[in-house]
Amino acid sequence: METTTRLREATIADVPAIFAIRVSVRENSATMENLYKHGIDEQMVAGAITASGRGWIVEEGGRAVGFSIADQLEGSVFALFVRPESKGRGYGGSLLDAAVQWLFAKGFDCVWLAVGRNTRPSLLLEALVGLRRAMQNRMAILNWNFAAGFR
Repeated sequence: METTTRLREATIADVPAIFAIRVSVRENSATMENLYKHGIDEQMVAGAITASGRGWIVEEGGRAVGFSIADQLEGSVFALFVRPESKGRGYGGSLLDAAVQWLFAKGFDCVWLAVGRNTRPSLLLEALVGLRRAMQNRMAILNWNFAAGFR
């Protein structure tokens, strides 16, 4: 039996699922307490997907298994996470593509994504998409240009 998947825009009703996905990841892990300490709470995420940006959800069999959030103020992909048990199915790429295409449509010609240095996601993105990497502190700042053909 094949499981249905769907990529859709996130809504305020998705905020609890976004947090559940975020705390489920093993790389760049976080707890609710840690997220709150850094100002990432339900109100902030609701604003990030409705006012200062947009979010997307990947559902597998009706269950949210991944999300991305794009920030139109900074031209960045603020967050992109997939549940560990759902990795390797192309969901991260679909979520990244949705965020990047939305930012390009907003007029950005260069889009940013910050990821942990030398993590599997950062290395895969660099290899698969040919991103340019600049190291800052403990983060890899990945960027790509619309002109370079990221489509």
